[in-house]
Amino acid sequence: MLGLTAYHFQFGLLFDKQYEQAMRLTGGKVRTWQEILQKSTFFLTNSNPYLSFTTPTISKVIQVGGCTIDTPKSTKLDEHFDQVLSLRKNTILVSFGTVIQSSDMPAHFKKGLVETFEKMPETTFIWKYEEDDKELKKKLPENVVLSKWVPQPALLADSRLDVFVTHGGLGSTMEVGYAGVPSVMIPIFSDQGVNAEMLSRHGGAVVYSKFDLPDSDKLVKTFRNILSNPDYKKNANRLSSILHHQPMDPKQILLNHCEFAARFGQVESLEPHANKYNFIKFYCLDSFALVVFVLSFVLIVIFKLLFFVYNQINMCFKLKRE
Repeated sequence: MLGLTAYHFQFGLLFDKQYEQAMRLTGGKVRTWQEILQKSTFFLTNSNPYLSFTTPTISKVIQVGGCTIDTPKSTKLDEHFDQVLSLRKNTILVSFGTVIQSSDMPAHFKKGLVETFEKMPETTFIWKYEEDDKELKKKLPENVVLSKWVPQPALLADSRLDVFVTHGGLGSTMEVGYAGVPSVMIPIFSDQGVNAEMLSRHGGAVVYSKFDLPDSDKLVKTFRNILSNPDYKKNANRLSSILHHQPMDPKQILLNHCEFAARFGQVESLEPHANKYNFIKFYCLDSFALVVFVLSFVLIVIFKLLFFVYNQINMCFKLKRE
């Protein structure tokens, strides 16, 4: 509960910062994100009930995670990466997304990865590395392919890719879930730790600490375990099948609710009654105060009784001595 509160507080601060920027740009002609959320017909979230953790929610919160996944387009792979995937028996893709770049990694993290690659010569590593680092290239073994950009969806859709190493961003988590590729989740910050645990509970992913990246032996052991244990691929395929065959397609859910919102606007029956509560009722401070009062009263009564009994015992001993 405390973790969830801290998570919401963190993103609340992020939205507040964005709101301050919007206020400056528009001269104060924009509502707060809290007001927008309360007045909206629906609140669309990039989560999926078959992938994400189960959470208590309200009817106006609609999960459309996976609506951006386009499987037919994802299968198109260019000639270069098609050849790379055929170089060796196993292929591992290492990509930390667009915001977090491998080129910005601490030197000891990079060193740990390079040592890992050297210890697995039978495996091709496609490493998304954003800069033309000549010094790094000199240290790389021949089984590493550096690329400033990778067609991630297309690579994930290819059966020759064995493992995906990712930071656990929600977009990448959703893509690998649909693709059915075993993964090593290395969360860096923000929601990535939650996403990593969310995916690993399905049995097709392993959560690996970023602080263990310099430990090449541990990382090699993790990779070899995933490559040799068929359960990871089996579980990843099961999750992929579930997502592809869920009763309601996320794209259709998105379209239906957008059309409904455009037609009817805000629907009063979907609004939680708690929106009308004042501060005291919303946070149950009245109930909390009652509980504190009752507990305090009980403790005072118990204390008084104990004090009375103590005095009576003292009087008895005094009378006996006299």
